[in-house]
Amino acid sequence: MGKTIQITAGDGHTLNAYVAEPDGAVSGALVMLQEFYGVNAHIRHMADAYAADGYTVIAPAIFDRVERGVELGYDPQGIAKGRELRAKLDLDQTMLDVQAAIDAAGASGRVAALGYCWGGSLAFLAITAPRSPAGRPKPRKSRC
Repeated sequence: MGKTIQITAGDGHTLNAYVAEPDGAVSGALVMLQEFYGVNAHIRHMADAYAADGYTVIAPAIFDRVERGVELGYDPQGIAKGRELRAKLDLDQTMLDVQAAIDAAGASGRVAALGYCWGGSLAFLAITAPRSPAGRPKPRKSRC
């Protein structure tokens, strides 16, 4: 059902994203954020399942900044490699990639973000970060 496209982040970085589109009417869009395992068969399957329910789904390949084509297994080696790749990412750049997916999904109407494991943390950041006039997240000041 889905296909791989390329999207461009605000800093010019180009990354792959898996897109699954519904056959009928579009109910809205979802940005699906990966686990430590990349945009693997599980993420593609879930994107296809949401598309079957009427949503356009975009799953950006967040690891593309450090290694392209990452699809890891759910085993100790996959966990170790996922942690290694995650440690190489810069959070601000990662959020630019998430924003690129949100922007791409916007053509399908209202956009929601969801994620699995680490991707859930990224989804939370994406929907709660205050925005500057330029659309970039503003640093938060501690109230403590």
